[in-house]
Amino acid sequence: MCIRDRKKAAEIIERSFENPMDIEWAWDGSILSILQARPIKIEIKRILPHEFWTRANIGEIIPKPLTPLSWSIFKEVIFKSYRIKYYSLIDRFFTNIIHLIPRKPPVEASPKEIDGYLYLNLDTILKSFGGEPWVNKHILEFGLGFQIPDVLTIPQKSFSERLVSSIKGLIFLIELFLPWLSMENRLEKFINNHLINKPNDKNELSTILNTVRFLFGWHMAITARCFSHLGFFKYITEKYKQIELQDEKLITLLSVYQSNSMVLDNQIKNKIIKELQFEIKKAEKINGYQPFNHSNEFKSFMEKYGHRSVNEFELSQQGWNENYDGLIKFLNDSDFNHKIKNKTGANNFLEKVIIGRLEKAIFLREILKSQLIKQYRDIRYYFLNKSSHLYKQNLIHNINDIFYLYLDEIEEIENNQIPIDNSIETRKQNVIRQSSEQVPYTIYD
Repeated sequence: MCIRDRKKAAEIIERSFENPMDIEWAWDGSILSILQARPIKIEIKRILPHEFWTRANIGEIIPKPLTPLSWSIFKEVIFKSYRIKYYSLIDRFFTNIIHLIPRKPPVEASPKEIDGYLYLNLDTILKSFGGEPWVNKHILEFGLGFQIPDVLTIPQKSFSERLVSSIKGLIFLIELFLPWLSMENRLEKFINNHLINKPNDKNELSTILNTVRFLFGWHMAITARCFSHLGFFKYITEKYKQIELQDEKLITLLSVYQSNSMVLDNQIKNKIIKELQFEIKKAEKINGYQPFNHSNEFKSFMEKYGHRSVNEFELSQQGWNENYDGLIKFLNDSDFNHKIKNKTGANNFLEKVIIGRLEKAIFLREILKSQLIKQYRDIRYYFLNKSSHLYKQNLIHNINDIFYLYLDEIEEIENNQIPIDNSIETRKQNVIRQSSEQVPYTIYD
């Protein structure tokens, strides 16, 4: 038996047992015999959800480290968000039942700051979204944009978690066929009545924070509902058409209905850049510029995105309506495409209803996100105003120092009239250093 024959025999044995094998051979000088074969036990270190941290999703909206004040405010928002005040009666009834069902909280609070960057814990993700009806591992990976590694052990849902998912599934189906009771309908009324028609008093931080907490609570709720719509569409398609819904179809569904996402063709992008350059010249008072009426594309773009920035929840960062140079750089460095027009392939009434609800849910989610960042701009102006007063009292060295203080430190400086020390410079250098570092996308504890 030659080496090639022995290799082929070994491969046949391993395929038969579906495992790497320890094979014993005997050679008598002319014949090679197989004596026995035992599976090789490979110890693979399994990890649990609370040991897995990822930059997925959160790294898109907060790609760089947050300054101390921004992190303080972000924690005040994300860990205290709620939306109970605007529940419908039927939703409130079921929600009160759900709250009576005991469930294990996440092992560790998330997001968490690691080397200045924010990471999400998979245990928190599973407990936040994994209990939603028709949301499985595959839907979570698509919705949040990361792949759960094979070495990760996802525990079976407990009885209470399955019960909660069933109740939420019942609510989902009721709302699917009674759209006037739906979360999307209630959310639309909330936006019209409490965000657009009734602007907030922007002088009080507590008022702004309460609004932001509402927004974030609804943002999380409608995100979970988007996952359920996507999962339910996949379930219906595969069950009744007896075909597996391909990943490309899921990508198309998510892409087609990014209703408020930043979509620009090159012609419009170049027009906006020219108008931004004109505004810069105007601000610099360069001779020879003429009065100029901005195009509708520019006005629409700035209305939607002027308050945005690259690091969305960083209070020290200027919005694009304050930093035209930064916006021009962003537009030049980014790739934009036309909105995808692919047909989704919905062939029956139920699929069309689900896709229509998904479209509305994504649209409302994007409005909430935009409103959320607008409120963050108000928080920025609030602290800039406060910083100006502290600077005049010689309690801080310059206006931007306030972004490198934690919320409780600002209160202490105000109450005790104690100037900040030179350690603030060390914090600034740390943020600069961390911003230039490459960090891992995922971390296993």
